[in-house]
This record gives sequence, C-alpha cells and structure tokens, in this order.
Amino acid sequence: MKYAYHLHPEADKDLSNAYAWYENNKLGLGQKFIDAVLEKIETIAAWPELYGSKRKGY
Repeated sequence: MKYAYHLHPEADKDLSNAYAWYENNKLGLGQKFIDAVLEKIETIAAWPELYGSKRKGY
C-alpha cells in the first residue's frame, strides 16, 4: 500500500530555498536535488517499513 503524503509549509519553503541555492551554484543542480528528494519521499511512501522509527507510531 502506498501512503499519501504532504509537506509541511516550512519544509516546502526549505526545499524551495535549497533548490534556489543549488540552482545558483550550477544550472540544473537544483532540479537534480528536487528530483532526488522527491524520489526518496516516494520510496518512503511506498515502503515505509524499510525504515526504522525512533518512537512508536512515528
């Protein structure tokens, strides 16, 4: 079962800022960063049991 997810507005802002920083350093690098982050989020949403939790229920 694949879980739905949404980013907290602060996390979304951080991602946007990181994208801009990487993109300012090298054209295209910001998009590579975003692609990598979204790929990892999709993996976690699809197979959350692959990753441990620090506290029960989280």
